[in-house]
Amino acid sequence: MNKFINKPHHVEVIILSKHGEKIALVDYEDVEKIGHYKWNYHYRGPITCSGKKSGYQLMHFLIYGRRIRVKNGNKYDLRRSNVVETLNGSVGPNPKAPGIYYYRGSWYGFVGIAGKDRYVKCFSV
Repeated sequence: MNKFINKPHHVEVIILSKHGEKIALVDYEDVEKIGHYKWNYHYRGPITCSGKKSGYQLMHFLIYGRRIRVKNGNKYDLRRSNVVETLNGSVGPNPKAPGIYYYRGSWYGFVGIAGKDRYVKCFSV
């Protein structure tokens, strides 16, 4: 199993694999949810579960499959204060124009129709 180290505002989860060790940061309330499973990572890849819940990514396990991004760019910092839900894994919404997202140097427009995201237009900058 993985090691858990309590810090003042979060918990560090030490994940060991043949590629070394990674440290994921999670909130106290999430430790009970993830503590029953063994987590591992592949070099430059996401943290995944092995065993009974094999294939689940830690970030999706914690956030229930929503598309998210992390504010500080550290994909192993999964504290709730650092996680933002996004549309299609984009860098983030434009607060002045809902449905408009900036991703890899271009602006994209999306509309929700019948519960699905529909791509509308791409604008290069």
